[in-house]
Amino acid sequence: DPEKQAWDETHVSEVAFDTETRTLSFASPLLGAFALVQERTAALPYSSWAIWPNSAKSVRFEVNTAVDRVEFEAGSGTASIVENGEAGKDALRPLELIQKLQSQGLSLSPQDDDASFVKGTKIKNPEVEAFAAAQIASCCSAYAFKYSKHNYMVDDNTIVVQAKPWNDWTENPTESTQGWRLIQFRIEPLTMVATSSVEDADEDWKVERVVEIQAAASLQKLMEQEMATDKATEAMTTISPLLIETARQLLGSVRPFCFAMTRLVTDNNAPEEAAAAENDEEQAAEETSEAAQGEGETAAAEGEQQAAEAGGEAADNADKANSKPATPAADAAPAEGGDATPAAEAS
Repeated sequence: DPEKQAWDETHVSEVAFDTETRTLSFASPLLGAFALVQERTAALPYSSWAIWPNSAKSVRFEVNTAVDRVEFEAGSGTASIVENGEAGKDALRPLELIQKLQSQGLSLSPQDDDASFVKGTKIKNPEVEAFAAAQIASCCSAYAFKYSKHNYMVDDNTIVVQAKPWNDWTENPTESTQGWRLIQFRIEPLTMVATSSVEDADEDWKVERVVEIQAAASLQKLMEQEMATDKATEAMTTISPLLIETARQLLGSVRPFCFAMTRLVTDNNAPEEAAAAENDEEQAAEETSEAAQGEGETAAAEGEQQAAEAGGEAADNADKANSKPATPAADAAPAEGGDATPAAEAS
């Protein structure tokens, strides 16, 4: 609006977005400059994430956001977006690629302040967050890592992920639930712990009953102790330092350890399903409350009816007593010098 010197939605209507063609349409009787804006946190929270090797020189990093699924392919110093299973030709440095996505309406570089606008997120200690990103990046050429729903159950100084060796470059490791182990990254001191719990879907999993098997200051050493294979060990010897740094920058910018979905739902569940489940719980609570209220009203009505019946019975008894002839005093009392009249006869 030139007069107000501010953006105005008054003359904009019929706004629609086609998710298949990613086309935004609207109607307006005016001609001029238009601004297309969306909330910075529209892609949050992430429902899941995973990173795994897909060749000897590259890794895939997948993030399921609240609006779309994004898959990166990271190489030695550059990264690109994967479309239809193939990496794009326009490879950019990781941060440049994130900025390009942001200019196109997909913000994947959340800040701590964004957590206040996203329900259920938990910001981790920046030291342990950076530590986990660096350690996972150092092993991403031989192992697959993915989101653990138990990450929210631990404190701010601990991060929990799932891990397993991976050398099948033609498959996505998240399609299988077998072989995953839980890894905890801890602070004070910075260390990693492999746990005895292998079922990430176990909703009863508690940190206090996890049995520590091995602890190490290096994730590579921990993997060698717990789950290394010959192929994984070989892949670790040929990983490029530039690939490690590219993966580290992607993890550090996207921040999956803080902004992945925190509800205890299955990996295939979307945020909408979790919200629906929450609504179902609230509706069930309301129905229970209404049922209890109905039972209370029924009990009160029955109590009033019983009171009314008791009152009517008392009134009938009173009427009968009033209609009965009174016994003369002379008949009820014993005659002078005579025997007393038995109670049965006197009444």
